[in-house]
This record gives sequence, structure tokens and C-alpha cells, in this order.
Amino acid sequence: MKALTVKFHLSSIFLTVAVLFGTAFIPPISPSRNTSTLVNDSLLLRIGVAITTKTLMEKANPVFSERYPSVKFSTVVGQTGAMVDSVITSNVQVAITTRKIKDYEQLKAPMLTATPIGLDGLVLTVAKSNPIISLSFEQIAGIYTGQITNWKQIGGKDLPIVAIGRTKAYDPINLFADFMQLDTKVLPSGLVYSVKGKNNYGNIPIISTATDNDALALLTSAENTITYFPLQVLTAYQAQAHKVKALAFNGVVASHRTVEDGSYFIHRQLNAITLGKPNERTQIMIDFLLGRSGQKLINQAGFLSLKNKK
Repeated sequence: MKALTVKFHLSSIFLTVAVLFGTAFIPPISPSRNTSTLVNDSLLLRIGVAITTKTLMEKANPVFSERYPSVKFSTVVGQTGAMVDSVITSNVQVAITTRKIKDYEQLKAPMLTATPIGLDGLVLTVAKSNPIISLSFEQIAGIYTGQITNWKQIGGKDLPIVAIGRTKAYDPINLFADFMQLDTKVLPSGLVYSVKGKNNYGNIPIISTATDNDALALLTSAENTITYFPLQVLTAYQAQAHKVKALAFNGVVASHRTVEDGSYFIHRQLNAITLGKPNERTQIMIDFLLGRSGQKLINQAGFLSLKNKK
């Protein structure tokens, strides 16, 4: 396998759009519009969907509608923080997210409640021909901040390291940066990382892809590349015989068990976030996602089901 030499550039950034589902077409945040001829607004379940759970809800919505035709609902898609804010302001009744409630959000709205509905973990991944099998926290941070630039510095081949990330619109980049305690900045030349609070951004931009498939194409084209994937996505790639290898993180291999018990470092929980106890319609949606069909859809969307809910 050849080494990859690249010219760095910014990938196009996703446009965030509102997507509405269900039988009633009502703009998710449009209180001035008269909706009485459609569905009484007080009877409509409004769902905030984080960008990272958009695929999940696109799969879940038609199944839910068929099973519960009397529950009318609409969804709005946006950044996770915006969706949680919409719960706080009661613009939506529930936000489907890939993270927990943050401390400042809980302080702002003490009644915020998170119900776990699934799991996920990001796995550092290299080409199968790369001899490296495990990296430490410090080594990964060094690679993405440009302090470590050649695989031989960490026991590998004498090849320049090409690090692959994601565009700013791809939410897992926030998970990666949060866990690795990194700040990010977009320059004309591309995306760069710094150790949080130190302003020591690397000189070599990270290749930023818009999708996991784009990252996979680069990863399998050269053995000097490194990137990360959600565990379920990586498992699917390996099942399709793509020549990629998961790296252990501080010696811990990513698996359903290590993600669930938190021993694998870069992990997260999918949550349905509500303001206090869910109302009846919201609880129906949450119960659906926790049921056998919902957990199967969570797997199909690239996440991990809760073991005790399979």
C-alpha cells in the first residue's frame, strides 16, 4: 500500500436544514402560524433531532408512524446544543442527542432529564498494513496537534502521518475534540487542533471529510493515514472486508462491553432529553426507541443498542 501525499483543502460544510416528518406539516418553530386546520398544536409531539441522530430518526419515524398513527409529530434537525435549548424553551418536547446534558444546561434548567436509549464510541483506525496496534492519549493528541508527524516516532514505519478528521458540521468531531481535550480552528488551509487552552495549533491541517465513507476511501488508499469511526460503523466496514484496523486506546480495545462500562475512553450515550417527566406522547416515543424495534433501528443507524434492551 502506498503512502498518501495530499494538498490540504476545506471540504464543503453541510448546510443544516429543518426536516419535517409526520402527517402534519407544521414548521417546528413558528408560533405565529395558524395550525388549527391541521393538528391542534397542544396535541403535536415536537421532536428535536441532533444532526448526529438524523439518520436514526429518519429510520425510526416511518416505523413509529405506522405503529402509532394517532401520535402526530414533527421534527426539527439542528446542532445538539440548539436542540437542548429548544427543550428548555419548550419549542420541542424531547431532543434525541448523542451526548449527556452538560453542566451549564443543567444549571440553566434543573428539570432537564436524560433517558439513555443507546451507546456509541469513536475508534481510532489505521490501514490494516500499519504495524501500530495501540496508541496512548498523549500520542493521539500529539498526532492531531502536529507534534508527532512520522510513524517512526511512535514505533511505526518511517512514513509521514496523514491525520483525517471531519468537517465542523459532522458532530462526532466534537466528541473527539472533547474527549481529547482539544480546541479546533478552521483556517483557509484547513482544520487544525490545539491542546485545549494552550493555543498551540498545528502547522499541518487535518484532512476534513464530510462523511465516514469519504474518510474510509482515504484510509484504505494509503497505510500512513489515521482517522476515527463510530464503533458500529467500523464493525460494518470490517464485515465488508475493508482493510482497516482498530487501534486500542491506552491498551483498551473498543467493544460493546468496554464502551458500555466506560473503560474504553472515547464513548458516549445516546439520550432522549426532556424537561422533567415526559408527557404521554413523548413517553410513547421513548418507549418505542427502547423497545426491540427501536433498538434494532439504533443498530442500523450505526450506534450500539443497550444490551439489556435488545
